[in-house]
Amino acid sequence: MQIDDEDDNASLDAIVEPPMGAEIPVAQAAGTVPPARTIHEPIPPLRELKARLIKIPDTEAAPGGEGADRNAVLLEDPEGFAAQPAVLSTWAYTLALLFDGRRSAVETAAAFREKYAQAIMPEQALTLQNELEQALFLNSSTFEDGLRQRLNTYLEMPMWPCVHAGSAYPADPGALTATFEGFFANPEGPGKLEPLSEKSVPSTAHMPAVSTGDGATAKFVSAVSGATTVTENAGAKGEVTATESTPAAAPEVSQSSESKTTTTSPVEPGKSEVPAEVMDDAKAAEGAASLPAKEKETSPSAEKTAASSSTERNIRGTARREAVLVRARSSTVMKKVPVRTEPVRGLIVPHIDLRVGGATYAHAYHDLMFNSKADLIFVLGVAHQFTGDHLFSVTRKDFDTPLGKLNNAREISTRLHAASGADDIVAEMAHRGEHSIEFQAALLKVLLGERCKRNVEIVPVLCGSIDSYLARDVNPFSDGEFLRFTQALRKEIETCGRNWCVLCSVDLSHVGPEFGHSSMIDERLLLPLERMDRKMLALVEKLDVQGFFNEIARTQNSRHVDAVLSVMVMLSACQGFFKPGRLLHYDQMLKAPTHSAVSYAAMSFDAAEMSSDAPAVAKPPEVVTIPAPE
Repeated sequence: MQIDDEDDNASLDAIVEPPMGAEIPVAQAAGTVPPARTIHEPIPPLRELKARLIKIPDTEAAPGGEGADRNAVLLEDPEGFAAQPAVLSTWAYTLALLFDGRRSAVETAAAFREKYAQAIMPEQALTLQNELEQALFLNSSTFEDGLRQRLNTYLEMPMWPCVHAGSAYPADPGALTATFEGFFANPEGPGKLEPLSEKSVPSTAHMPAVSTGDGATAKFVSAVSGATTVTENAGAKGEVTATESTPAAAPEVSQSSESKTTTTSPVEPGKSEVPAEVMDDAKAAEGAASLPAKEKETSPSAEKTAASSSTERNIRGTARREAVLVRARSSTVMKKVPVRTEPVRGLIVPHIDLRVGGATYAHAYHDLMFNSKADLIFVLGVAHQFTGDHLFSVTRKDFDTPLGKLNNAREISTRLHAASGADDIVAEMAHRGEHSIEFQAALLKVLLGERCKRNVEIVPVLCGSIDSYLARDVNPFSDGEFLRFTQALRKEIETCGRNWCVLCSVDLSHVGPEFGHSSMIDERLLLPLERMDRKMLALVEKLDVQGFFNEIARTQNSRHVDAVLSVMVMLSACQGFFKPGRLLHYDQMLKAPTHSAVSYAAMSFDAAEMSSDAPAVAKPPEVVTIPAPE
């Protein structure tokens, strides 16, 4: 029996209730079972996936007519084992939710009929199982056997592959170099890089620009990504159809909470989870906005804003269905800063999609290239995958890039891994496909390794979520695991005898339905969001690590700032090594289709009381000695 779209959507209100982009539940079950071969055998359940509601074109609807879009569910694999995401019709998704590892196809069809008053054939459930199994979305014994083989393959790799090359950034070495150097020439960037001859070396005369104005620009980028599509065909059977995979022009790479990616339940209808401060700040400006048009004050800037809004609406109306609006609220009036005598020792750099945040990356790397001779980079990234029972995951593998291998400072990484207390296998697997490290590896190889001719080595560390401390109401500065790792990192910095820099690969706020909030984010909320971010960043600039944590704890990290633990580790381990920081650049990305936004920034920290670019020697603050884990 075929289920048409009207019956589908009318019968499944519970599924389509969350706003577009909201995460919705995915079935889970304990243990694994083999795929069913007959309609009388149990069907394996869905794996722990990330699912959210989207709209897709209805190919059977008249162009421009009603019903031109239909609701669908996007399934993504946060662990990265499935080669591509899947788009399920609501019919296929609700049927798949009934796969619990115990029901057979016959029992699943009966349960669907009882719950939704729609009859389906058991063979349809079996067909959907087969297609989802092939796409690696079911927690079956076949998947588990294959998983063990894949894990062994990953662990035996001599270096991590550049899995995002060809999608998030060019795989061709020449195109990659041109792309990264192009970030600097961006109107919002620090300035075009001068061509370097073979004998040229970076000079501190080339200094980064610092933002001083309040200008704003808008970028419109089309994001079209390949996906596996699961829909009902003429026979109402759930099918998986692999579409041609096209690299997205500028999607947000970090799915979800560019913090650990987890499945979340839908929020209660009408309940706003956007931070109260953001909402209150926005409401303060509503008085003027609510005045009749004839009573409103007009000015050249107001007319410009109105014209800009009109242009945005026009572009939005004619853009492709997959268009992603990227709104960058950043300073565009730039000025040069005096030549500094102390080298850069710390950086905050985004890990937002390189095609979106290129100018912000450029501001940070300009400082690293022209105000530092660092060739040992401690990269503190954000773990978006499972990290086990420990907060820190250190890999001892090298990193592949389109321009060749980027070496791991393996002896240092090995000692830091021991200090983390993490399991060997879990720590390594946390780095599989992790973009917060891979993006920096590619940038370091191109800009420091090839352009600046430095023999760069990295120490790649993934930091977990601050939420574990907030949930337990524990102060990390008195926690043994945190103190043990930061002390170990400080010791490595003090004794490395090299030109070093600590680089935090982090983003800031993640707000809107895509990240579990019920309130839609629009341009009205971007300015208060920026104010909240800048208030938080001001504490980081002052090196006030306790105040930074207090600010996050005060709101229970309601804006889902993923930078917290990485920045806290850097500031704690480098006490006495830094001068107060300098905010180089701040941006926001507004994703119109999901009414969500991500903010990110670049900040640098010069060495304290340093006359030359030599390893810092500073007396460490008094700390509590924590015994090594047993």
